[in-house]
Amino acid sequence: MSKQEKLSQQTLLEVLTAEIETMKFASKKVNEVAPAVSRKLDEVKNMEFKADINPNQINQIEAIFKRFLSRLDEKLPQRILFPKWLLILLFLTFFSLVASVGYNFIQKAEIEATTETARYWYDTAVEYGYKPEN
Repeated sequence: MSKQEKLSQQTLLEVLTAEIETMKFASKKVNEVAPAVSRKLDEVKNMEFKADINPNQINQIEAIFKRFLSRLDEKLPQRILFPKWLLILLFLTFFSLVASVGYNFIQKAEIEATTETARYWYDTAVEYGYKPEN
């Protein structure tokens, strides 16, 4: 081993030894302070919280809130506004429904007329001697 390597190892050993001593000292100090910190922490955990409330401040906050609500009521519209496209869509839907129901009634009337006509001609054919095959 060269002299320079021995020197760097010796320097490293000294630095590590100093760090270990510092850590031992710090650990000893932390252990000395830990019980006091623990007691203070328990005191803070068990301490009662008290708050002094000034009624004047509460009244001021309430007045500010009431003013805010009154301004909000003034600015909001008092009626419901529907977009035009929604009204048109609802009208077209209603019109389509009415037209569909009306067309169904017309179809029903045509079917009843056709059935009545078919029954008339069937009865007439039977009167003239037509005999169905079933």
